[in-house]
Amino acid sequence: MVRVAVLLASLLLAAGCLEEPSKGAASPLVPVPGLDVSAAFEAIRADMASVPCKADTVSSTASSANVKQLATSPLNELGGAHSHAEFDLHGDLLLDSMYNNKGFTLVNVSNPLEPVQVGFFVDPTPSTPGRGSSSTLDVKFSHDGNNVFLGYNDAVALVDVSDRTKPKLVQTMPNPTGYRAQAHMVYDAKIGNGEYLFVFPSISGEHVVVHKMTGSGPDARLTYLTMYTFVTPTAPTRQPVAPHDGFVMFDPVENHTLLYLANSFYGVQVINVDDPAQPQWVTTIAANADGTPTGYLPSFYHTVQAAWIDGKRIIATSAEVGHNTLKVFDATNLKAPKFLGQWVFNEQQSTNMQHNLQIVNGTLFEAHYQQGLFGFDLRSYLQNPTPKLSPSFHFQPATGGSIWDVVVRKGLAYVSNTPQGVHVVGYGCFAAGTESLTSDG
Repeated sequence: MVRVAVLLASLLLAAGCLEEPSKGAASPLVPVPGLDVSAAFEAIRADMASVPCKADTVSSTASSANVKQLATSPLNELGGAHSHAEFDLHGDLLLDSMYNNKGFTLVNVSNPLEPVQVGFFVDPTPSTPGRGSSSTLDVKFSHDGNNVFLGYNDAVALVDVSDRTKPKLVQTMPNPTGYRAQAHMVYDAKIGNGEYLFVFPSISGEHVVVHKMTGSGPDARLTYLTMYTFVTPTAPTRQPVAPHDGFVMFDPVENHTLLYLANSFYGVQVINVDDPAQPQWVTTIAANADGTPTGYLPSFYHTVQAAWIDGKRIIATSAEVGHNTLKVFDATNLKAPKFLGQWVFNEQQSTNMQHNLQIVNGTLFEAHYQQGLFGFDLRSYLQNPTPKLSPSFHFQPATGGSIWDVVVRKGLAYVSNTPQGVHVVGYGCFAAGTESLTSDG
């Protein structure tokens, strides 16, 4: 475990031992092992006091002035080094997947300055040979946090983590006949009185698999429910359901639970899943409705999220193949979504791959592999939308690496750096310790 440098000056200040430093003054960083949680957040708030909300400039190559790396850890004290990929959160527990193995680690982040691994799991079950056969493609917590789902190339695994220190395999669910794809991404959703796991194939196939979850911990079980195989009957190009990823949210205006699909090269699908066994198509954002300039490669819709921002239903998507742009749509009228604008890292070379995103309190966080982590103030953007978005912050680790995923907990971003572990990053517009500033994607 890398012990993180913590602001001793802020602790002394709290004790009345120092005068308050002037805003923007540098403070000495010294290691303080065993710092408790309340003191950690006090130290973080003191450290972030000199970090502005807005940056004068946002460079494409270096971190902007409105973000600060607060901690880092390789997360390798249990089970050794591994490639870090997908993250998920349940309270103060961070789920860190292994891309170079079938497994995960559980990390206690109640003290953000010192993430501590508490559990470690490697699945001994052999996989069918093929692409991703030795990888964990995705991980998610169950609704109560007592179980973890893992997506493999040929199956979904269900693991009991009710004892955080001793995860145990409960069940392996092979991909159903006719699916012809990976369990590339998964999403757990509580719908009505039931809990359901949605499984998405990515570019390797079509359809969406739905399993029903019952029980908890060692008694948990997955039961196959159905597979979505339909094409949208009234969509402009009759796109098949072939998503890379999905996002489920109860919509307070429609009064329905909606499944948003980042539908690969086919745009975005929105489906009513009030009854997951009987999905109802709602709307399609066609692949050619995204403002992609003529002559560019098509966009592969990789990740999607929806959020209500100042009375507007906003859909955001990232792209990982082809013309890789972040896109924003106004779907307040769900039957007629409107393309607002997009951002590409390099307009002359739009093949720089984007990855996962989160929307928290109107701010969009996007992982962008070697390009780092970018942030976008959608709330300000929506006041005067233009065809081109501009990032409001950029985090680029000084040690390089590849930023795969990001989750947000109590106003702090936990950033997955594939070769290096986790970076804990503060953003000047977010107050550290604020429970509501937490991602749910």
